[in-house]
Amino acid sequence: MNAGNGQDITPDGRDQFIPVRKSDIMDALVEHGQLTSEACKAQFRQVCRMLGAIFHFEYFERLEVMRRDYYYFDPEHDPRSRFDAASLERAYGELIESFTAVLKGANFVEVSHEEVQQEHRESAMVRVKLRAPIDQFREVRFFRRGHHQEIFEIPRWFGLGRKKVEATVHDDVVLMVAMKSEADLRGRARRKLRAHRKCRPGAVLIKYFRNIAGADLTRCSPMSRSS
Repeated sequence: MNAGNGQDITPDGRDQFIPVRKSDIMDALVEHGQLTSEACKAQFRQVCRMLGAIFHFEYFERLEVMRRDYYYFDPEHDPRSRFDAASLERAYGELIESFTAVLKGANFVEVSHEEVQQEHRESAMVRVKLRAPIDQFREVRFFRRGHHQEIFEIPRWFGLGRKKVEATVHDDVVLMVAMKSEADLRGRARRKLRAHRKCRPGAVLIKYFRNIAGADLTRCSPMSRSS
């Protein structure tokens, strides 16, 4: 289980997914389970395939819904002139609902902004200040799935020495960045946003990352920069 604030509440803190291919799980159940006859094993595999087909069909429908909702916010398109503000607002709500439902079904956990900032502050790996123009964002959300510990070597004493640091690494990270609409942007923010080709006002960007250290979450934003 997980709480609404994005924190795991399982007693041992394990993630709620199995990082193994479903074919490997099925093979292990067949080989090490209590299915003794070849006929039973074949029937079990057939049931697994049928269940997989059902889930595939259900998630195909969800994917089509997400594609429909995302059309209004695709950075490559600009349908604002054909839809009024109320229609866009309704479409945005539907996109967020379907997007978060799919990630929750895939066992992603949302990471709160407080958790992101705490990981960045406590890490010795990142020694630069990060700055992002939050006045251009309507919403920024992080989702993670799976984590492990890794040992990193970082430079110290002007690069003359190195030290080892253990850090949490997130296996899968999904970032959603929603840009403010044209009407909600001020002059300077509007000019900055137009300088980024794929960050038009009102667009929603969705990015997927692999093996991201917790301290680097703040650098996943497409418009973050170091100083």
